[in-house]
Amino acid sequence: MKKVFVTGGSGFVGQNLIPMLIENGYQVNALARSAKVIQKVESIGATAIKGDLNDKQALANGVKDCATVFHLAASVDFFAPEKDLRKLHVEATELLLSVAKNANVQRFVYLSAASVIMNGKSIVNADETFVSDNIIDGYSRTKLEAENLVLKTNSNSIQTIAIRPPMIWGKDDPNTLAGIIEATRKGQM
Repeated sequence: MKKVFVTGGSGFVGQNLIPMLIENGYQVNALARSAKVIQKVESIGATAIKGDLNDKQALANGVKDCATVFHLAASVDFFAPEKDLRKLHVEATELLLSVAKNANVQRFVYLSAASVIMNGKSIVNADETFVSDNIIDGYSRTKLEAENLVLKTNSNSIQTIAIRPPMIWGKDDPNTLAGIIEATRKGQM
């Protein structure tokens, strides 16, 4: 059985990804920093790995024998102090990349943010290398910095990818879906 490690498993993306991975035959380890998170990830079928993103031993336990890491954890707070976001986004990603490489993880998927490309102007003829020249918030700056670390790590021994979703919504998220429906009805989508 293939084994994967997920950070942010109790978040919206993680709690939808974990059951899908399990349904497709994967064994899932999920980082869990509290009793509540342990209960959440275990209730959806993952093996909880107690610790946080800056806990090297917990990360090593989590990635052991894993083929892929899904790094979903983040603080989606555009107004948080940048030093706090740097610790969570940049330093933790750097540590997780190092631990994953040492454990011979083959693939690393990073959930970045579309805000790294948003600049208030129309984006025309852009490719995946495009980034905004006008990032004004710490969240977007630290997500981009972490994304760059992930992409620079790509090699023959570990494939890396960063995904920049502009919006995440779906099953069990009635607020976002309701907003999309309302905007569509008003012709504002």
